[in-house]
Amino acid sequence: MSGPIAGNGGKQQKSTRRLGGFSWFIIFAAAVAIVVAIIVFFGQGDPEIDKVAEQNETCKTKVLERLKSPSSAEFFGTPDNDGELITGEVDAQNGFGALIRSDYQCIIGDEVIVVDFIR
Repeated sequence: MSGPIAGNGGKQQKSTRRLGGFSWFIIFAAAVAIVVAIIVFFGQGDPEIDKVAEQNETCKTKVLERLKSPSSAEFFGTPDNDGELITGEVDAQNGFGALIRSDYQCIIGDEVIVVDFIR
């Protein structure tokens, strides 16, 4: 009930209504549902892109295993991956400590295998 309040200059006071515990629960549940929906919708990556990324990382690991100084390796750009062959470039120190740029190739089969370094 709202009406003039004494000492308020005759102005009417607006009633404020507070949300109860159940209302807060509904708002919280709706917010959680929206967040979960966003995660499910946007969180799923493209399996083909994930597969290519995994192949590229496996190839890099295999290249590192073949280098004389794997800690000096620096890969350039994104490797080309056509689904059967991965090619790329890597700088690494040779046995004499000189920094050499090499092209590498990995064949994609049941396993990713480093085929060759091409100078």
